[in-house]
Amino acid sequence: KIKEHTALAREKSIKEVVLKFLNDFKYNEYLLAKNDEKSFSYLRSFLKKIEQFEKTNNEKNAANFMQLVELELESGEQGDLPKDVEEGPEAVKVMTVHGAKGLEFNYVFVVNLVDKRFPSIERGELIELPDALVKEIVPQGDIHLQEERRLFYVAMTRAKRGLWFSSAENYGGKTRKKLSRFLYEIGLEKSKIKNQKSKISPKPEIKNFDVKYKLPTVFSYSQLKAFETCPYQYYLAYILKIPVRGKAVFSYGKTMHSALQKFMAMIKQSAGSKQERLFASDNREQLAGSVKNKLPPVEELIHLYKESWIDDWYESKKQKEDYKKQGEKSLRGFYQQIKDKLPEVLALEQGFNFKLDQYTIRGVIDRIDKLGDKVELIDYKTGRAKTEKSIEKDQLLIYQMAAKDVFGFEVENLTYYYLDDNSAVSFLGSERDLAKIKEKILKLIAGILSADWQAVATQHNCQYCDFNEICKYREL
Repeated sequence: KIKEHTALAREKSIKEVVLKFLNDFKYNEYLLAKNDEKSFSYLRSFLKKIEQFEKTNNEKNAANFMQLVELELESGEQGDLPKDVEEGPEAVKVMTVHGAKGLEFNYVFVVNLVDKRFPSIERGELIELPDALVKEIVPQGDIHLQEERRLFYVAMTRAKRGLWFSSAENYGGKTRKKLSRFLYEIGLEKSKIKNQKSKISPKPEIKNFDVKYKLPTVFSYSQLKAFETCPYQYYLAYILKIPVRGKAVFSYGKTMHSALQKFMAMIKQSAGSKQERLFASDNREQLAGSVKNKLPPVEELIHLYKESWIDDWYESKKQKEDYKKQGEKSLRGFYQQIKDKLPEVLALEQGFNFKLDQYTIRGVIDRIDKLGDKVELIDYKTGRAKTEKSIEKDQLLIYQMAAKDVFGFEVENLTYYYLDDNSAVSFLGSERDLAKIKEKILKLIAGILSADWQAVATQHNCQYCDFNEICKYREL
């Protein structure tokens, strides 16, 4: 195994090598048997570090990555990995105001709101630069106080539901502390603050408990489909978030999507229109009149395809070359399909979020085309073409709801476009179809929130599951 992995490290990406190691040495299976969610979290952070290294380095091999890790350790880095403070678990997160910049939380407690703590006492700079050497406009007045005031504003605006301020007269020492001047500046009157005294109740007994995993508050079609197929698969993929190896078909699919997105963006820009955010109030103007697009040469599409090529996860050079040839053939066929009548593209890779009862549904629509005063929603597929009777309609029905609820569009067609043979299957959801999909979504969400991860182990499900090598319920 060591020789095999050493050879692999010379040919494959670092992430491929690491994920194959985890699989071959059954490390994921070991953590799953222990139900060790924390270790999976550390593992995900480690893989993110690898991804960041691969994005920012030309020589992205395992040897160079290990050299970077060794240099970090030599410089005093203890190997701590970044954590997503917004991801969970549901626990108190103690942070500096600087560390909280850009984040939001349901409830925020701003502490130490007393004089000489917040705002703090100004500390002089170690080396003071003359104003003449500073290119920026030098602020007037108490610069330190202004910066502290900005930080106070940052702290307050992190809260979404509730905001608390706390202070005390006694932090140790002989002098009683005064309230922070910032509390008066935001309108908290001194008299009201003084009168609101209360006795400190006895220290409550805090029971130790195991922090459970965080259940989602936002849902996508992929999540719902995974839970519908097998709740235990959903648990492994979206709760534990176990890292899995990629597949050639996914690398190929992402390549095709990227090439088409860039090419269609060129066509859209040729008419002088840019991708804008879609709002319901803008739709009449966007759907009025016609758009004169220009078609770039086919070689431009092929160039974008080669530029977008993802080189990972192919099992052999032959498999990679076969996919490359298939992709170029498909794109040339796609070009011929649109050559005679260019689509009037309104949006590409259009993201959305909409509310279904109290839940948020999100997704991304590959392409939105203008059809008269209505639109067509298009989703690209790289698999084999299907008939209308055999297709899975749920994904596009969700998109139809989003087009109406978020963007205010009337939908004419929902289309799956199959790139392998450049065929398309179109349909439109009726009011009954939309009512049924809403009911289905709410039922699936209720199942997810019940945290009942009952496995649905069938030979078909397990055959195509990413976790069939580590799942104890698998049937193959």
